[in-house]
Amino acid sequence: MNKIYIPIGTNCIMANSLKTCKLRHIAYPFDWMWSHPIFVYNVLYALFYSKATSEEIIKNIFFEYEQYCIEFKYAHYILTTNITKDTYLCNEKHNVVYPHNLYDKKTLMKYQRRLERLKTDILNPEIVPVFMYLSPNSDKNGPVSMNTKPIIDYDYFSILNNIYHLIDEVRNINTFQFVVFDTFEDYNESLLPNIIKHKIKHKTTPDRVYKYIIHHLQAYK
Repeated sequence: MNKIYIPIGTNCIMANSLKTCKLRHIAYPFDWMWSHPIFVYNVLYALFYSKATSEEIIKNIFFEYEQYCIEFKYAHYILTTNITKDTYLCNEKHNVVYPHNLYDKKTLMKYQRRLERLKTDILNPEIVPVFMYLSPNSDKNGPVSMNTKPIIDYDYFSILNNIYHLIDEVRNINTFQFVVFDTFEDYNESLLPNIIKHKIKHKTTPDRVYKYIIHHLQAYK
């Protein structure tokens, strides 16, 4: 069966690494944004267990609020009302940032298509989805933040386990992979044994994280 690679956070490095290794052939909703496991879980739960349409999920979760922020240092964002070429679309309620998108009909339709594609591919028994998560690379600036508050201040391993269980339940066939590249210092073994773990040295710079992932992705070709 064919494998497809689905980034589920935290930032663009994962999608860009897959693209470099020629493993990214189609777009999914979490590719080019700053997200985090609770956000991903909430989106997937709404997608499979609520009566909401993909259009409603995009409008009411992804882009519930049209807000803007600036990146005052790598992975640290402050809300602003002064919209310039250097501001990013964001959603403070869900602590997510869209560095590559504007809030317009084209963006909403694009994410709706990607969300519908994600649901179709997760349910497709003819393919093997490989879900790939990268934790925020904690360089000298510390973990990613919104308005000086850390975005991930919870046990994200447990949420990744919940995402795994959700996919396993809705897919109903044990033919998928779940891969985590972890950069946090306080690493523990609370991830499910079926989740493949790659440890990246704490406080590694983004370019080194990118190279490390590319190196390991060779094994998934």
